[in-house]
Amino acid sequence: MRNKLQSMAGACGLTQVVDKPTRITMRRDGTQTSTCTDHIFTNTAELCSKVVSVPVGCSNHNVVALARRTKMPKPGPKVIMKRSYKNFDELKFREEVSGLCWSDVLMETNPNSALMKFNNVFMKVVEKHAPMKKFTVRSISTPWLDNELKEYMIERNQAKLTANRSNFKSDWQVYCKLRNFVTKLNKKKKKLCYENRINKIKNDSRKVWSTLNSLLGKSHRPTPSFLETEGLFLTKSTETANYLNNYFIKKIKDLRNNFKDMDNESSYVLIRDKIMLGKNCKFNFDTVNISRIENMLRNCKDKPPGIDGLDGKLLKMVANLIAPVICHINSQSLNRNVMSTRMEKGKNNTTAKECKTVCCVVGASLSEESV
Repeated sequence: MRNKLQSMAGACGLTQVVDKPTRITMRRDGTQTSTCTDHIFTNTAELCSKVVSVPVGCSNHNVVALARRTKMPKPGPKVIMKRSYKNFDELKFREEVSGLCWSDVLMETNPNSALMKFNNVFMKVVEKHAPMKKFTVRSISTPWLDNELKEYMIERNQAKLTANRSNFKSDWQVYCKLRNFVTKLNKKKKKLCYENRINKIKNDSRKVWSTLNSLLGKSHRPTPSFLETEGLFLTKSTETANYLNNYFIKKIKDLRNNFKDMDNESSYVLIRDKIMLGKNCKFNFDTVNISRIENMLRNCKDKPPGIDGLDGKLLKMVANLIAPVICHINSQSLNRNVMSTRMEKGKNNTTAKECKTVCCVVGASLSEESV
């Protein structure tokens, strides 16, 4: 087998660069064995250096890595900004918000100035109790990995380090028992996690398939690497983007060319006789009330903060305390026929996924109560 592997690598111009033991085990008689069973083959051995073999607790095989000289920068971890609730106390937060003075906001008739003053006062309390911090996002979710399993993993890794240093048979036996125990416990917790998740959503086929795909590692759809058009394959990102751009521009032009030219009177008659036939609808702006605003705040989704850095979780906690202030800002916007510039920014921001910020909550109440 060794000769066959060497001949195949030589025929393909490949070189095996790992020259250190990658699997260290203990025999029954107490003797230690070390073999190099994990290989890295390359056709540019001159660009590879610093081969390392690092022992890990989850396997008898070590992690094998090398340094490759390249000018391509490594992508860093995905980092997001969100509020930290490590030392958060809901009672203290509500107590401090209830003691805030909103007289300057309630006396303001300009919705832009009122919203700015509200944010300045409210955000000071929010930053004090739930400061914004950076968090690294894991690419793979492991919800079954709880504190108990983490502690056993740490104990297993320490046991392997001890066995490697002492080379005693008793230490290797302790490590093997911990390794097997952690493996079984990990499988058990993973099984229970997915069973409970499927039992909760078994009546929703869409969520069931989403859970099964995440279990099978198919949660992310691969991005198409090419497009085929008129017998040609487009593989470069710029070519693909330009093709799609020209395609949709042509579609819009074709639709516009097929439209008939109509004056305002003909358009009004067409809308009245075709679109609005049999419908009794009336559009008007109406004032909003505090109870409606409070209900909207309580129904905010618990998702990461928007452009104003406010979580729906925080708005739910103090919905009854800030609802009168937000209702006043809404009323001033309706009375003056002015939409807050901060609200427009929140509505038009393409990265905002939900209406979680104060300005977006104001906008949502306007749109729902106005019709």
